Amino acid sequence: SRNPNGVAYQQTLGQPNYDERDDYIIMTNFDYFWGDVREWFDPTGGNGMFHPRRLAAQKQLNATEVLTPDALFATINNKAVLADTIFQALINVEKKVWNVSQPDLDADTADDSTPSDPVACAADVGSAATDLTKAGLGINSAVADCAATDDMTACIADIDAVAEAIAAAASDVNSAVVDCGDGQDSVCGDTIVQMVDDLADATEAIAAAAIDCQDSSARGVIKCADDVAKGTAALSKAGVDIAQAATDCASSLGLSKL
Repeated sequence: SRNPNGVAYQQTLGQPNYDERDDYIIMTNFDYFWGDVREWFDPTGGNGMFHPRRLAAQKQLNATEVLTPDALFATINNKAVLADTIFQALINVEKKVWNVSQPDLDADTADDSTPSDPVACAADVGSAATDLTKAGLGINSAVADCAATDDMTACIADIDAVAEAIAAAASDVNSAVVDCGDGQDSVCGDTIVQMVDDLADATEAIAAAAIDCQDSSARGVIKCADDVAKGTAALSKAGVDIAQAATDCASSLGLSKL
């Protein structure tokens, strides 16, 4: 992975990596090693949303005693690993392996579905609501403190606190994806997806504020205020999502309330 200034994250073959043995490396479109919640909402896998393809691949690879070409081929053809794939290749010059093929769409795979846990689901939604409340209080403080152009110290502290609270809320939502069950086609699932989108918007706005609010120029102050306003709007939407999730997910789990 890269950032504008260089390498952001590195995996090294032969050394332990995140959730992986030392004899293979998995790369995806998501920063899963940093808890990227978006991988749980990838709809392209064979088992749909809430079933990350990476976890299915790691589950099969970690259960394989020796990684052979056949074992690797079976993994990339696992229904839970396949996506909208039209071309795949297994190549090893040293072993003289050259397997270029279309995916085996008839491959069998074990069911990796995760049963719902109503108690944990309720706890996740409740924790996310608490974290969003903290973020909201921080935003309120930021609105006042970031309006002061003479000293932005308090403003920046507020922004950092909001970012921390949003990160905690995102972690709670990540847990809710698992604990609230497999209802990717349910209203509960739709609400959680919307919650992720709004938290992502809030994170983006607060990340921008963390930079812009350090600029004490007139332009910086204006951008800072705009970032905080966008963060406020996104957090407000996420708060509505949390309240809706408490209703929708309770209904999906057959409960009167969460």
